[in-house]
Formats: sequence, C-alpha cells, structure tokens
Amino acid sequence: MKRLHIACAIAAGIAWANLPAWARSVAPAAAGTAVPQAPMAPMAPMAPMVPAALSLAAAVEAAWQRDRAAGAAQAHRRRATAAGEAAEAWWPAPPAVELSRLDDRLLSDRGNQESGIGISVPLWLPGQRAAFRRAAEADLALAGAVEAAARLAVAARVREAAWRLALCQVDVASARQHLATFEALLRDVQRRVRGGDLARADALAAEGEVLAADGALGEARQQLAAAELEWTALTGLAAMPELPEMPDLPGPSGERLAATSATSAASAISATSATSATSATSATSATSATSAASAASAAQLVPARPSAQPAAPQARPVGPAEVLASHPALVVAARRVELAQRELEAVKATPRAAPEVLARWHREQVGQGEGSNQVLGLALRLPLATAERQSPRLAAALGDLDLAEAARGALGIELEAALARARLTADAIRARLGIARARGERLAERAALVRKAFAAGQVALPETLRAVLAAQEAEATAAREVTNLGFALSRINQALGVMP
Repeated sequence: MKRLHIACAIAAGIAWANLPAWARSVAPAAAGTAVPQAPMAPMAPMAPMVPAALSLAAAVEAAWQRDRAAGAAQAHRRRATAAGEAAEAWWPAPPAVELSRLDDRLLSDRGNQESGIGISVPLWLPGQRAAFRRAAEADLALAGAVEAAARLAVAARVREAAWRLALCQVDVASARQHLATFEALLRDVQRRVRGGDLARADALAAEGEVLAADGALGEARQQLAAAELEWTALTGLAAMPELPEMPDLPGPSGERLAATSATSAASAISATSATSATSATSATSATSATSAASAASAAQLVPARPSAQPAAPQARPVGPAEVLASHPALVVAARRVELAQRELEAVKATPRAAPEVLARWHREQVGQGEGSNQVLGLALRLPLATAERQSPRLAAALGDLDLAEAARGALGIELEAALARARLTADAIRARLGIARARGERLAERAALVRKAFAAGQVALPETLRAVLAAQEAEATAAREVTNLGFALSRINQALGVMP
C-alpha cells in the first residue's frame, strides 16, 4: 500500500511538471498545498456627482432631446405645415380625368363609334381658401405652443430631479459633519479614559454614537446615489447643473440665490467638518491637556452656528396677471380656442361640396365609311347646399369651440391656484427657516457651554452627547430648509411658466 501511494505521488508530480504555466497557475498542487493567489483589489467607489459648468437650461435641452414629446411636437408641426400647403393649392381637391369609348361591335356592328376625354377641376368656394389658410396658420401656431408647453413639462421634471439631488447632497454633507464631530468627541473621550478621568462605559457610549452617525452617512449616500441615477436617466448627463439660472422673463428673482445658498450650505457643512476634525486631531495629539485647553478644543468641536449660513433667498413678488397670461399652458389653451374659431369659419365657408369645371372633347362616327364629328365643350357642376349636410358639421365645430373655451377658463383657475399654493409653501418654508436658525443658534451656544462643563468634569458624557446631537440636528435642519426654500422658489417659477 505504501508503494502504491509513492507511485501515485510520483505520477502526480510528473503530470504537474508537464502542465503549462497557465494551467499550473489555476490548478491545485498535487501534494495538497494550495496555490497562493494574489489578494483581490478592492473595487473603487463610484465617484460622486459634483457640480459642473452646466446650466439648468442645457440640462432641460438634454432631457427634451430624450423625451418622446419632442417627436410628437415635430409631427404636429409637420401636419400643420402640410395643411397650410394644401390651403395654398389652386384647387381644394385633386382634379379628375374622364375617358370614354363606345361602339356597337358586339351588337349591330354598324360601325357606330364614340370617344371622349375630359378633365374635371374642383374650385374653391368664395372665402373658403382664405378660411382654410387661417385654420392652417392657427394649427401651426398651436403646434409651436404645444411644443413650448411640453418643454415646460420637461423642465418641471428636470427641476424636481435637480433639487432632490441638491437635498441629498446637503443630507450627505450634514451626515459627514455629524460623523466627524462624534469621531473627534470619541478621540477626546478615549484620551480621558486612558488618563483615568472617564470610565470605559463612556467610551462605549461615544463609539455607539459614532457607529450611528456612520450608518446615517451610509444611508444618505445611498439616497444620493439613487438621486444621481434618476438624474442621469432623465437627462443623460453625469454632471449636476447650477441650481438654477436666473430666468430672463419676469418671475421671482431668488431662484439662483436659493441655489447658491444650498450649495454654500453644503460647502459650509463640509468646511465645518474639516475644521472640527483638524481641531480634534490636534487636541488628541497633545501630550498634556489642561482644563482650559480641553475647554478650548471642546468649543471647536461644537458645530458651526447656523447663523453663519448664507442669508435666506428672497423672491420678488409678482402678480399672477403679469405673468400667467404668457404661461405656455394658457397659450396652448388660447391657441386651441383660436383654432376652433378658425375651423368654425372654415365650416361656414363650406356650405356645399366644391363646384367643378369640366372640359370635354368628344368624337362621334355614325356608320362605317362615314365621317366623324368632333366637339369640345365646357361644363360647370354646382352641388346644392342642404341643411342635412351642414347642420352636423356646424354643431361639431361649435361644440369644439365651447369645449376649448371652457378648458381655457378652467386652466386659468387651476394655474392661479397652483401659483398661490407655491407661494404659500415658500412663505411657510421661509418662516420655518427663521425658526430653525434661531433654534440652531441657541442649541449651538448650549452645546458649547455643555462641552466646556464636560471638559471641566462638571457634566456627564450622556448630557454632552445629547447637547452636541441636538446642535448637529438643528444645523442640518437649517441647511435643509435653505435648500427647501430654493426648491419652493423653483416651483414658483414653474407655476409662473418661466423656463430656466
């Protein structure tokens, strides 16, 4: 048995030596030792989306090129253009050619023959051509208005996606600052635990807060990644635009300011986190710390006061009557009313079918060997107007006009209500922002005092953690309300029909 094992081992060794290099790199060793493999390099994290030199108008244009409404708008425009070309034609319907041939070959066979050729040309009724031309022009204008309204609808989706992305970025920045603050506090607690000033339970409590902050940061990053995917699917762009451009048309003059405030709030949060982390590192690396030094470093660990954030954006009040008249949706409704009026005029200008002018050439031969007679004539075919034909068409045209006018009135009321809701929302957010800032100032001051007392040994760690956590949450709330206010002002612009 031992000889058999030795023989098998020798055979396996020879087979292993004869294997090519690539096979030896992936096959296990015959002697039972696993082939060492290089450790797998960790996957690089996806680079976060950063603001770039991209305007919101460019993002809307990119989204419009990807939207199927663009194709529908082009089809409507082509249809209206074709109707206009038809109204410019010389006749309302295509001409008709008439051919005839008669003989008695199958009957008496006396040689009688008749041949004829004619052409029939329909004519425009008085005023009919002009009415059809005006209807085609109204339809072409409607096509342009529908395209503008469709672009505004795309702009609404782009604005919503961009501001949701901005809110997620603010949340990530707040969560990052939260984590940095508690990490610095943990280092301070661990140093004091090593020095015998605090118990091990205090270090565990601080570690729990750090883990909770790390989990919140991961959740915020996940939501940011989802918002970035939504943005890319909508626009096809990987960069985030400025939020947003100042509109050229009359509207609230604060949307750009709101975007700048949101971006600055996120930058301020990141800067505060960096400052807090640097201060905490310096405090930890110090070999000897007095109570005064601990209090000073603790004051640096306190979150930045919300009052340091940018001023709240202000929207210039604009009355609905000044801007809603040019709202793309109202323009579409007005164009539909105009088209219904022009189609009603076209129906009234067409009380009967189109008259026709007929030109005919006729040749007749009577008997074999006889001469032939040729004649050339003109004829006018004039259909009669009847109420049975005209009444249904007039009723349908009048019904379309009534529906278009009713839709325009209802849309105006709906747009005014949407604008009022958007302005009320902005006012409410502005009030909440003022409250959040006042609360943040007081909680930040309280956190600083508690941190000083903690450094002096007068306050326990749980109270310090609660104070710092409350200050962090108040600052994050204020930063989010700044972005929410910009979002609300963007919705006011959308309700006014202002394109980026």
